[in-house]
Amino acid sequence: MIRKIPASNNNEVEVLCVPWYPQQENSYYCLPYSLWMVLQFYKNIHNNDLIRKNIPDLDVEKIAKICKTDPRAGTRINEQLIVSLNKEIPALNFRLVNAYDFNQLKRIVVENNCPCIIIYDCGYYIYGIESQVGHAGVVIGLDDNAIYLNNPWLGAEVEIDKVKFNDCWEIEYNQILLIEPNLQTNLNEENFNKNANKNSN
Repeated sequence: MIRKIPASNNNEVEVLCVPWYPQQENSYYCLPYSLWMVLQFYKNIHNNDLIRKNIPDLDVEKIAKICKTDPRAGTRINEQLIVSLNKEIPALNFRLVNAYDFNQLKRIVVENNCPCIIIYDCGYYIYGIESQVGHAGVVIGLDDNAIYLNNPWLGAEVEIDKVKFNDCWEIEYNQILLIEPNLQTNLNEENFNKNANKNSN
């Protein structure tokens, strides 16, 4: 689930082995692509057999349909989205939280080995100008100086300085889509298999 990659400070950093998929040019599918990366991690790489077995086999278009993503305008990230994701993918628990910080993020990603989706202003990161458009990327690791993302636009294992990234993140209210294994309720093979079969049809 974890591997080491070189960091800019000549050290190595541990990151989650989340697959990367590039977002198609001129599309507003950053959230579906980010979700696809996370789902593939849990379906093919996670060390819990029951979780892997019961993640539905969804492609980007199916994910976009669940998220009600508009190809020309993107995805509304709100509680209705969370309800839809939890209904369609019960093997995972989705939560949308604001006002998160790097310490909380580190506990989820580094200590609990759960990739999550972070919402930030990518235009501000690239050009230094607020774009008023949120962008989604998958957090795969953090260290004292940087955050590491699988970014549908910018590439895999992108290292971004924490101070610079925080400015982009604050614009979007330090918003995080947490995605964790659902080990609290309904964790039995019969319930999960019914849902997995439904989504694969």
